[in-house]
Amino acid sequence: MTQQERVKFRTKELAIILSHYDLGEIREIHSFRRGNIHSPKSIINCVKGKYLLKRHGGGRDNAQQTQLKMELHQFLEKKGFCLPRLVPTRRGDTGVVEMEGNIYELFDYVEGDSYDGSVEATAAAGRCLRELHEMLADFRPSLSLSEQTYHNSEAVRRGLKRIFPGISKHDSVMGMEPQLQVLRAELSDAYNEAAERAEQAGYSQLNSAIGHGDWHPGNMSFLNGKITGVFDFDTIKKMPVYGDVANGCLQFSLIAVGKDPVNWPDHMDTERARFFLRAYEPETRWERKSLELIVSLMIEAMIAEAIGPIVATGMFAHIPGFRFLRMIARKIAWLEENGVVQLEKEG
Repeated sequence: MTQQERVKFRTKELAIILSHYDLGEIREIHSFRRGNIHSPKSIINCVKGKYLLKRHGGGRDNAQQTQLKMELHQFLEKKGFCLPRLVPTRRGDTGVVEMEGNIYELFDYVEGDSYDGSVEATAAAGRCLRELHEMLADFRPSLSLSEQTYHNSEAVRRGLKRIFPGISKHDSVMGMEPQLQVLRAELSDAYNEAAERAEQAGYSQLNSAIGHGDWHPGNMSFLNGKITGVFDFDTIKKMPVYGDVANGCLQFSLIAVGKDPVNWPDHMDTERARFFLRAYEPETRWERKSLELIVSLMIEAMIAEAIGPIVATGMFAHIPGFRFLRMIARKIAWLEENGVVQLEKEG
């Protein structure tokens, strides 16, 4: 299986889609190499400004999700939240173009840099998530929201059962099929045990709210430790807010050194994790039971995020799936033993 490459727009495709917008003379187009490799993005420089074009899949479910996103964007723009403006088409409608089963969106480009791993940027992400949750408490969408999350998910369990056929075709697994079977069983047990601990910590008794659903550094831009824009509301759904918080805590505390996960450490950056949590809830100290819930959800989220693409392609982005899952197993073992104690520390 070859390394996956980032999907790009075709020249004709760009010409057709951009003709739906009143942009004036286009001066420059170049690829924007961030986010999902299967969802191409390009920066459009033209007379009237600088924009970001994004393509994602179509279908009935995505059409409904797009409608929800449009309502959400309008709501959050009025609230003054830091998200890019959706550019209307020449028809002056929602700003969405559909072609050949794909959905296209054009946004004002937001200046900013990638996440630099600083505690200032990490804390900004925690504060911004709290602000988003507080605003969304007043959001009343016209369509029902999905309540399927990474927690206690049968889809994740099915994925774990189906992981062997696709991943075993990769040459990194040749001769190590028994180890892959053991690894799959270990991850299944870890997922089930984490889901049970989350339930024992009271997850299902929490009130559901509307959350972002994919709060991670790649979905926002930063400048001088502050967030300049939040993107990709493709996964908005109803869930206890701790589902968003735990995933954010995970994403902003991961340590990845280089491109080979063999070299990634077992531990998380617990200083960043603590800054994220304290920024989200600055006025009260996190109780141990809440931290137990957060750590259990972090484990579930880590497994859930890895399973989907690996089942589909045998890879996680450019990384062979077997290699990636072994790294996941190491980090889970560390979280199970050290996560709560490390998050409780002061300083």
